[in-house]
Amino acid sequence: MTRRLGLRSIFCVPLRYLSFHDTGNMSGIGRMETIGVLYVDSQNIATGLSNTQLDALDTLASEATMAIYNARLYKESQEKRKMEEELAVARELQQALLPQPSRTLPFVCAHSHNIPCREVGGDYFDYFEYDDGRFGFAVGDVAGKGTPAALLTSMLQGIFSAQTLLDLPIPSILTNVNRNLVKRGTGNRFVTFFFGVLEPNGRCTYSNAGHNPPIVVRRDGSLEELTEGGTVLGLFGSAQYASGTVDLQPGDHLVLFTDGAAAPPRWRSWAGCRRRSPPSRPERPSTTTSP
Repeated sequence: MTRRLGLRSIFCVPLRYLSFHDTGNMSGIGRMETIGVLYVDSQNIATGLSNTQLDALDTLASEATMAIYNARLYKESQEKRKMEEELAVARELQQALLPQPSRTLPFVCAHSHNIPCREVGGDYFDYFEYDDGRFGFAVGDVAGKGTPAALLTSMLQGIFSAQTLLDLPIPSILTNVNRNLVKRGTGNRFVTFFFGVLEPNGRCTYSNAGHNPPIVVRRDGSLEELTEGGTVLGLFGSAQYASGTVDLQPGDHLVLFTDGAAAPPRWRSWAGCRRRSPPSRPERPSTTTSP
């Protein structure tokens, strides 16, 4: 190639800059990175370059390095800003799929709070009213964080919402949700999930699929964990789920949360229900029975 072009002299100056790599502490490690080469050729034989010529090449190489480096930074910043804008839209859409922070029925008050550790995440909760007056509520946590977890959360929400429209027992609903997730090939990702239905008389039927046990806080301060159910969703197609029951009295609280809330100081999401007192009635005369 050089003979065909008639080149007699070639000079190359590497375009290099000092890059610092994060090592998990404040110091970091500096390393020279090569991003290109300043190339000069001539058809004349050169015995060497003067100091002035070498300084000129070094100056050109430094300026070229800075120009390329700044162009890369600008491109990366533009891509990052575009990604942040897209994630912000995704966050708005994900938050819009969640219920209102508070819901009040004649026999129960529900309140919720959700703070993803990233723009989007894998935390999910929902509550709704059945046509017959019962109150359904659920909370789930997809393994992982960020966009992959958010996509699986959206899939979970669609499958679960469709199942709640069917007149099925709670264990059957979780079994169907689990089989659908396995069928769709979620890989090694799984979901912890809790689903409960509260009746106006305070009887709550539930099933816990590997989720952090919700806590019943009794009016007298005593605590009770809700653990009946089965394994996580999305891993084992043959998994079966059981149900449990608990009776909530007026003034009791039921607290549901994801694993982020169980690992302070970063609370991720929680939801809770409080059994309301029945409407006041005229007081009856007290009666005393003597032995």
